[in-house]
Amino acid sequence: MPDETDVDVEQLSADVGRLLAESEAQQSFSTEHLISRTKAQLPTAGVKNNARAFATDGRKAGEGASSGTGVPVFFDEAAGVWMSYRTDAEVTV
Repeated sequence: MPDETDVDVEQLSADVGRLLAESEAQQSFSTEHLISRTKAQLPTAGVKNNARAFATDGRKAGEGASSGTGVPVFFDEAAGVWMSYRTDAEVTV
C-alpha cells in the first residue's frame, strides 16, 4: 500500500513539463514579468498596454543625455512607446 512518500513519477513529470511550458509562454512582455533592457532593445510590436519593464539606460531627473542609470517604465499602447513612471512621458536616454 502506498504511503505519503510514494510519488507517481509519470504524473510528476507531466506536471513539471506543463508548468515549464506555461512559464515559457508567459515570458513575453506582459505585466507579470519585469524585464531589463536598454530603451532601444525594448520591443514595441505586440506589447500589451501597461506592460512593465526597466529601461537600463533611462534617465532620472538630473541625469544628462546618454548617462541614464535606468528607470522603471510602462508601455503606452496608444502611443506605441515606453513611458517613464516618474514623468508619464516617453522615457529619455
